[in-house]
Amino acid sequence: MNEIENNGNGTAYNPDMRFDNINSFLFYLKSLDGTIMIDPKFLVKKEGVIPQEKPIGISLTTLIKYLSEIKDKQDERDNINKADKYFIKNLNNIVNKGHWDINPRAKYRDGTDANSKFITQVFEEYDISKGEFPITTLRDTAITIGIREILWIYQKQTSSLQTAWEMGIHWWDSWNIGDDTIGQRYGATVKKWGLMDKLLVSLIKEPFSRRHIMNMYQEQDLTETKGLFPCAYETIWSVRKDDDGKLFLDMTLIQRSNDYIVAGYINKIQYVALMMMVAGHCGYEVGKFCHLVQNLHIYDRHIHAALEILNKKPLDIKPKIVLKQKKHFYDYTIDDFEIINTEGIKKIKSKLELGI
Repeated sequence: MNEIENNGNGTAYNPDMRFDNINSFLFYLKSLDGTIMIDPKFLVKKEGVIPQEKPIGISLTTLIKYLSEIKDKQDERDNINKADKYFIKNLNNIVNKGHWDINPRAKYRDGTDANSKFITQVFEEYDISKGEFPITTLRDTAITIGIREILWIYQKQTSSLQTAWEMGIHWWDSWNIGDDTIGQRYGATVKKWGLMDKLLVSLIKEPFSRRHIMNMYQEQDLTETKGLFPCAYETIWSVRKDDDGKLFLDMTLIQRSNDYIVAGYINKIQYVALMMMVAGHCGYEVGKFCHLVQNLHIYDRHIHAALEILNKKPLDIKPKIVLKQKKHFYDYTIDDFEIINTEGIKKIKSKLELGI
């Protein structure tokens, strides 16, 4: 990008600057003003017109429009799925612009502080009705176990690890509070406050209400027992009618904290599965899934994994999950889901130690 030079007319452009990608370059150009000189070799042949050989003056507005067109064509050519775009963008932001935490609660198994680098207030949006699924091709995602965990929390409505083990779920073992439970958390909270049943009733009886919320961050429960505070703690639901009269169910997942490389895409797709089950129960179509994370982080021992992922090329595939039929919420099983187009997605080689 160093072919562009400051023309001396007040444009504060530094020709020695380097940019990782066209997005960052466009962002920088939009902060400038005026006209700059550009080497014509920087431009590509367009509509049979070959630029003149000597440097030419070009307005920043024209250049930004030109580069934006190139970017749009590049994105279309690369055909990267939405999950991969978010994954690359967020990992880059964490690695290059993130902040280190101080005095972390979490520890590694060897007792060392599990320091993390994080960014805040990260939002992702997927229109499931248009085939946009939060499944990355840059690393494998434990989709089946993730859906089983949703069944454990919202169907079984228990915090019993024995039940989790029977369902093939073992990643909660480190949070055993000593009685083979994870405390008055998650499924136990859903059952105690009737969160799932109330949601299903309200979505059918008052579909256009703005009060469809399940919140597992119940202070009474948090003080009742020991246990990890809920990370993915709240869902907000809305029903809308499209121009054809179809009712669509949209859902937003709110998460206070997310270990991005380990669980980021497990959390997303498992809550898409929950949304599909609820939509099926209510007779609605599946709409948009959004995910808001307040603290999106990677641990210091995961930096190598982040770099491994960023050096991989996304696959030209569109993975998705399918719910085979609509039925009562409590009748769904893991066999009702089909995972499609995940061939070729590989595990990462880097070891991922958990911060407990």
